[in-house]
Parts: sequence; C-alpha cells; structure tokens
Amino acid sequence: MKISFVTSNKNKFEEVSYWLAQMVPGIELEHVDLDVPEIQSLDVREVVIAKAQAIWKEIQRPFIVDDGGLYLTKFKNFPGTLSKYVYQGTGREGFWLLGKDDPRAYFLCIILFYQGPDDYHLFEGKCLGKIIEPGNVTAPSQFPLLSMFVPDGMTKTLAELHNSPEVQNITHRHKALVAFVDWLNLTSPDQFLV
Repeated sequence: MKISFVTSNKNKFEEVSYWLAQMVPGIELEHVDLDVPEIQSLDVREVVIAKAQAIWKEIQRPFIVDDGGLYLTKFKNFPGTLSKYVYQGTGREGFWLLGKDDPRAYFLCIILFYQGPDDYHLFEGKCLGKIIEPGNVTAPSQFPLLSMFVPDGMTKTLAELHNSPEVQNITHRHKALVAFVDWLNLTSPDQFLV
C-alpha cells in the first residue's frame, strides 16, 4: 500500500518514514511537500481536519498529515496549536514565564489518515513531562521548544534525546503512529500485520 505523508518538514518525514518502515514494511510512504494554510483554533482536531480537507483538494489519494503542539497543563488547550506563534512572540524566556509556576506540560500529536471527505481517522499520541528554564541546550531550529521539555522519567530534554534509541517509545509522534499502525492491523490484518 502506498500512502502519502504531507509535510513541508523533511526531517519529520524521514523520522516517520523510518518508524513506519520498521513497524509495517508493506507500506510505502511517499513525501508530499505541500504548504497548506492552517486555520487558527485551539482545537487540534479541528486544525488537522481542515488541513486534510485542503490537501484532499490538491492530491485526492490516501495520505497522512499531523498537527499538535506543546500544552501547558495549567491552561486549557494552550498554547497547543499556537505553540509556534507563542514562541515566536515570547522567545524561550517568555515561554518559560508562562509556565514556571506550574511547569507540567505535554506534547500532543494527532495523525490523521485521510482517504476521502467521509473516510478519515484520527490517532493521538501524548508525551507527558515538564518545561524547564531555558539553558544552553540547543534544539533543531524547526522545534525550539524541544530544548525546554523533559519527558516524565527522563533527565534530558527532548532536544538532547533527539535521534537516541530512548526517544522512539516516548515521543508523541511515535505514539500516534503506533496507534495508526494498530488500527491498520485491526482493519486489514492480512495486508498489514507484522
């Protein structure tokens, strides 16, 4: 089966492609670099569904797309889908000020598998942890908040854990991908079961 992964982030595609090939060798993942406008909403499901509807108009074949963000537990659904914009406006120090009195946080990822306007499924992955005061740790430029987030049970930030063996089983994106693969195996076991 061939599925497109729509993302303008090449690193994200490579990561998901690598994980998916290990989980389900029978799926060929194709990179579609398509820049799709995003609606502004605190509801990540609303955002990813609207994104998928716009993508479908362009490619009209099965694809996955994801969205998410970093959520501070003390707020309701914030900053979440607005993480990038909040970070751009506040920087690391300002982001830290938002959460320093209650640093509990989580990264959330929603992967949407879309086969048509009436045929799509959402898969969620969460990575619980806390934000820490900005230090000298640097993160990949696409994900600066990774350098401020320490997953539960870890002593290193997600930026420090990037590409390490431990990171695979704890990240929000990997957990959402596992949920997607589990669903594929249940719906088409003869085709996908590993």
